[in-house]
Amino acid sequence: MLDLQAEPASEERTPAPVARDAAGPSSSAGRRRLWSRVVAVATTLLAAGALAAVCLQCRDVDLAGTLAHVRLPLVGLAICCIGASVALAAGAVAGFSPHRPPLRRGMAAQLAAGALRMLAPSAIGTSAVVTRYLVCSGIPTATAIAAVGASQTAQLLMTTAIVIVAGVAGASAVHMLNPVDTAIVLGGVALVVVVAVVASGRWAPMRRGVDHARAGLADVVGHIRQRPAVVLGGFACAAGLTATHVLAFAACLGAAGGHASMATLIGVYLAAAAAGTAVPTPGGTGAVEAAMVSGLVTAGVPTGVAAAATLLSRLVSTWLPVLPGAVALGWLRRRGLL
Repeated sequence: MLDLQAEPASEERTPAPVARDAAGPSSSAGRRRLWSRVVAVATTLLAAGALAAVCLQCRDVDLAGTLAHVRLPLVGLAICCIGASVALAAGAVAGFSPHRPPLRRGMAAQLAAGALRMLAPSAIGTSAVVTRYLVCSGIPTATAIAAVGASQTAQLLMTTAIVIVAGVAGASAVHMLNPVDTAIVLGGVALVVVVAVVASGRWAPMRRGVDHARAGLADVVGHIRQRPAVVLGGFACAAGLTATHVLAFAACLGAAGGHASMATLIGVYLAAAAAGTAVPTPGGTGAVEAAMVSGLVTAGVPTGVAAAATLLSRLVSTWLPVLPGAVALGWLRRRGLL
């Protein structure tokens, strides 16, 4: 009898810690769900606000009439430019990767990244998808991150060079290179670097991360020294990537019956891209359209033409690639490359 009474007593005491342990993850999961909902609501409100701004700008515009007179050959030219940009994006990454995967797979990864930007949360960007693809291709994680970062840095440098050349030639985009803004950006970068250096010496996880990053960067630097011609090709592809996107934007504007200087188009395109990055909606939907229409109207383009050109540009560069991107995503996943 004593044994039979002791067993239930022990059974009654043991569930309590289990229940307390289970409460922690449940509470944490609840907080994550709450924050996910908050982010989703905020994203929806931002997109709705941006789209409402576009609708207000175009409330008195005969958009259907403008689209009815679109020049289809120029739309085809824009589609060709976007197609070329996919190959150039893959070439830019391959140019800075010590272990170069096949270009065909790199193009598929770029297409898949474009589709995921529209179908998945905004946190899943091109860099994350391409880095994952490189890692699945057998490249060490640190090296893959360094290669993608180097290709993006190259694109930033080449875009800056294109802006300078266009500004000097057109004398209308020089204001984009504001010395005060440039100093603020450089100061912010320097501050981040200083904080990272100090933290790397005091915080073990940061120190390990810095060590991994240093190893990946060493691989990329060694690749640059051994294959300078390949790296120059990566820089050329990075420049071509920006150029093809701007040319596609210019072709869409021409197809809608408008025109503007190349310096103005570069400024509007880059401002719209920055707005799309700042607003966490899939593909920057809402923010990009509002920035493009506002920029073109400010540059003297009629509102109807600006709205039509924006819709064509977004259709060609963002929505049409979704279907081939979804096909590429499935192809890569079946081969274990994503």
